[in-house]
Amino acid sequence: MGDSDLEIDRALLRRARSEPEAFGEFYRRHIDWVMAFLSRRVEDPELVADLAAEAFARALIALPGLDLAKSVPNAWLFGIVNHQVHAYWKRGRVSRRAQKRLAMERHALDDDELAAIERLATEPVAVTLLGQLPEDQRDAVRSRVLDERSYQQIAVEQGVPEATIRKRVSRGLAQLRAQLGDDRDG
Repeated sequence: MGDSDLEIDRALLRRARSEPEAFGEFYRRHIDWVMAFLSRRVEDPELVADLAAEAFARALIALPGLDLAKSVPNAWLFGIVNHQVHAYWKRGRVSRRAQKRLAMERHALDDDELAAIERLATEPVAVTLLGQLPEDQRDAVRSRVLDERSYQQIAVEQGVPEATIRKRVSRGLAQLRAQLGDDRDG
């Protein structure tokens, strides 16, 4: 990535703090390499799309705390995407163990998770985008992306099948992608 690309990304992220369209442009500039990276680590194409959407949602949530003068946006995004892959594999191991138990313990939110939710509730761009989702999708996306809870945990809490939660998250993230201006099929 050249200096020109670095400055373009920094300018987009600076604007994205108040203009959702700018984050959409940042998304379009990076979605191809993100999908390629994830595709080499996860075989299920639907899961790749979900992980990519979760990574961009996390980037949007983390954007207000990013020091653009010192950060390289591409590297920052790579760190988020890489974390999503590791979290996915970790959750997978946890889920397999949890399936062997008779009952699941309820996930207690720690201070960092509560702070992330509070930040999301006050960020204009995130509030605008999430506020446009139907309530069931918005709640599912928040639980999955912010709380990093498993689909199974959310389903148990809401008393619905896990497949229902997966659909809500998938549809919500797809709608967020559409709101960001991605005109790909996904």
